[in-house]
Amino acid sequence: MVVGDVSGMTGHQTSSSPAIHLRGVTKTYPRRGHDEDLRIIDGLDLSFRPGELVTIVGPSGCGKSTILKMIDGLTPVTSGSISFEPGSPKPRMGFVFQDYANALAPWRTVQKNVEFGLEIEGVASRTERAEAATRYIEMVGLQGFETAYPRELSGGMQQRVQLARVLAYEPDVLLMDEPFGSLDAQIRRVMQEELRRILETLDRTVLFVTHDIEESLYLGDRTVVLDHRPARVLTDFEQGERTSSYEEFTASDEFRARYNEVWSLLQGGRGPA
Repeated sequence: MVVGDVSGMTGHQTSSSPAIHLRGVTKTYPRRGHDEDLRIIDGLDLSFRPGELVTIVGPSGCGKSTILKMIDGLTPVTSGSISFEPGSPKPRMGFVFQDYANALAPWRTVQKNVEFGLEIEGVASRTERAEAATRYIEMVGLQGFETAYPRELSGGMQQRVQLARVLAYEPDVLLMDEPFGSLDAQIRRVMQEELRRILETLDRTVLFVTHDIEESLYLGDRTVVLDHRPARVLTDFEQGERTSSYEEFTASDEFRARYNEVWSLLQGGRGPA
């Protein structure tokens, strides 16, 4: 499904965000010509509380994206378990990918792209789908572009369309896999601000994967730092409430100390940052 995974969604009504627990999670892949499988994640224990925004940062190839895919059910766990609390009904998952261009249907307008997932899931009437799409198009700041096609939009605007489409499901858990990684620095900053603004109005558990230390510190209520594969937690810390601007935050002594701490840990790990 090109719009991203929507596991367990039977409607777009709101429900409480779940806690997520990973216990002894291991993920391996077979390697041709090798006796031993490639171990990406090895006995990982992590928990995420309801409603928190957790950034997961680490070197490329350390298993960050794999963790999101296992939580979503797109990739099976080799051993260990992933559970949700409460466990019933199964939480609805919304997945925002880095590759926004391939996530959108080029023959559909912004309005119809945002409605697309609801349509194929048979959620709500045509009028209700249109109303939901309109709400989230406005939320991501694309009002006035409802009839535009993806080719007529900038990269940042296309990523907003993908975000609106996922949010239209009103998922309990929002999984974001380096969603701003393909954007230039200026647009990336705008999208970071927009994401913070949007999430302040929503009660959702959000897991945000990035390889950018600065982004992880700016966006996260909590930051988990992973070592090179097989993934293990190097540090896991809470961050205080931020009321300062991006410029003030990144110029602060607190930010610099945290940045240097994470950088040092990644450099001291078993692979390049």
